[in-house]
Amino acid sequence: MINLTVAIFAAAAFVASAFLVKVIISLCAKYKLYDEVNQRSVHTQPVARLGGIGIFIVYGVCCLIYQFYVGFEDLSHLPLYIGGALIWIEGVLDDLKNLRARFKFLFQLIVIALACAFSPYYIHDFLIWPLPAVLGKFITFCWIILLVNAFNLIDGIDLLCSTLVVVSIATVTVLFSLGGSLFVPGIILCCCIFGFMIFNKPKAKIFLGDSGSQTLGYCVAVMPLVGNLSKYDSNQALIMLILASVPVEDVIAAIWRRLRDKRSVFSADRAHIHHKLINVGLSKVQAWLYLSLLHLVNCVIIFIAFFMRKYSSMAVLFMAVIITQLFFIAIHYINRAVNRRFQGQLAENPQEEH
Repeated sequence: MINLTVAIFAAAAFVASAFLVKVIISLCAKYKLYDEVNQRSVHTQPVARLGGIGIFIVYGVCCLIYQFYVGFEDLSHLPLYIGGALIWIEGVLDDLKNLRARFKFLFQLIVIALACAFSPYYIHDFLIWPLPAVLGKFITFCWIILLVNAFNLIDGIDLLCSTLVVVSIATVTVLFSLGGSLFVPGIILCCCIFGFMIFNKPKAKIFLGDSGSQTLGYCVAVMPLVGNLSKYDSNQALIMLILASVPVEDVIAAIWRRLRDKRSVFSADRAHIHHKLINVGLSKVQAWLYLSLLHLVNCVIIFIAFFMRKYSSMAVLFMAVIITQLFFIAIHYINRAVNRRFQGQLAENPQEEH
């Protein structure tokens, strides 16, 4: 159960996040720090893009104060925390200076490789097979890189990325509670995101920016590793996949699409899943609702699997993965049919990397 101390920190995180995000919106208006409007943008008006600064300044301060309050008993999380902080700093610089995609990716590779090398937390099992430490750390490294960029790419319409992250982190937090431990960082992060979401609802006054979307992707990747998921044994990898299934399916489709068209994987286009949903006739709010409901259903399936035996739960978790794949396949062919019949409402607008 959430005690009074945690409730106070959660409430403080929400209020402080909302206040700081409001201040950042004013500063962005004063200094013209807006997300650029281009051919692949869904928004048509300049919008502040530094929401990740508000979320993670408050998150870092609240977690630090909480640790001082309860005492620093375990520093094993430190390499992953430092890695997350560096990913956030890179995102802030990109929001302010528009760094080249290749440089950002190289920086991510170095930071995440070091975090995984020095961290004791990694994926230990894949389905029924235990993994050697070196292989487990390598898979963890690839997983974190994938999610950092997947959540960045899925951040294309109001509330979408933040909603997916809140549902995932809330799911992890409840799973840890069922396993017997209260996951305070997850609670605080959700409250910080709620403070941001007040201003990100349509029509958004601020976006996450790379400092927000990339760092939130990092959090979804590492938070299931640092808590007590030992109860789930070989289902850990499947659970982590489901927690990020929508962004992961989208980024895999994007990579395949760009390789197929003989373009750089760092180039941009307007053919992500939220673009396709809008192209077939849904509003931005409806697209957000469809993807959020899909993700919520998947996370509910995780809880159903919790109360089942090992192999039965594994089968149920695979069902969630298949549901996501079928959804993406269906939207792909519906979108293709719309483009062939009506030439689509939106063009893919492929662009060179920047």
